[in-house]
Amino acid sequence: MNSFNIGKYSAEIIKPSSTMPKRIENFLKKIDKNFYEPLSTRVNLKDYSEKLAEKATNIFLMLSLNDVAHTAIYNLDNQSKIFVSNFGVVSRHQGEGIGNLLYKLVQNYATDCKFLSIELEADYRDANLIKFYKKRGFKKMSDYLLKRNLLLKTL
Repeated sequence: MNSFNIGKYSAEIIKPSSTMPKRIENFLKKIDKNFYEPLSTRVNLKDYSEKLAEKATNIFLMLSLNDVAHTAIYNLDNQSKIFVSNFGVVSRHQGEGIGNLLYKLVQNYATDCKFLSIELEADYRDANLIKFYKKRGFKKMSDYLLKRNLLLKTL
């Protein structure tokens, strides 16, 4: 686990392990209704949390030791891209720049690990969500898939 402070927030980047599914599940329950269709109507939150804990790198942002944002990152098939799953901010903290901060952590992680692109699924019925991703350079690849290519600097 890699922990550090960013202004008033604490960040944790946690490599895949089976030690934190309950923390992820508790966070997913906090943000469940933030989705256009609640996440719990599409997946079993307990099972999904276990999958994220075991197979993904998880990033949490905390304020006063409370989780306020989370995302999970997969490197699918050791390809040059990462897939972002569950990018969420607790509703009472939306609009405070936390989503932007969380995205910067994802982008920095991808760049540091030399990935060439970031992919994610987003519900196009959620106009604010799509605006958030397009503002950060994501392009529509299909009905739900968005992609952002990263330019790597070489010496």
